[in-house]
Amino acid sequence: MTGLVNIDRKIHLLHVEDDDGDAFLTARAFKSMDAGIELHRVTGGQDALQFLSRTGPYCDAPNVQCVLLDLMMANGDGLWLLDRLSELDRIKVPPTIVVSGDPDGVADSRKFQFVSCSVVKPDTNAAFEVLLETVRRITMMRVGKVA
Repeated sequence: MTGLVNIDRKIHLLHVEDDDGDAFLTARAFKSMDAGIELHRVTGGQDALQFLSRTGPYCDAPNVQCVLLDLMMANGDGLWLLDRLSELDRIKVPPTIVVSGDPDGVADSRKFQFVSCSVVKPDTNAAFEVLLETVRRITMMRVGKVA
């Protein structure tokens, strides 16, 4: 039956984050939620672009249903990645959730149509967990599962 969602397929989320601590907290939160999401991490924009286009070392990467992007990475390439993604076919770009410690960066990222939401990075564990629950819900809705 064409058009039905396969509810048994794995849900893949790409986490673009250069900070090991934030990546650890994200992975731990998703594991504790038993979210049914397989988390894939890259540490920069170039790797994320290769992962999403399945090139280079990521030629066997899965399709991701959502991208969680830290905009303010040490090498500054979060906005660079958004610019590159905007040049791709819009159908191929998964919904992207942007987090940043810089409110101006959050505002800048909202101009991209594929950015589902942009938020200032939470500064407490409780707020961070609320953000990740929102990410889980967006991702689940993307694949047609009940959030």
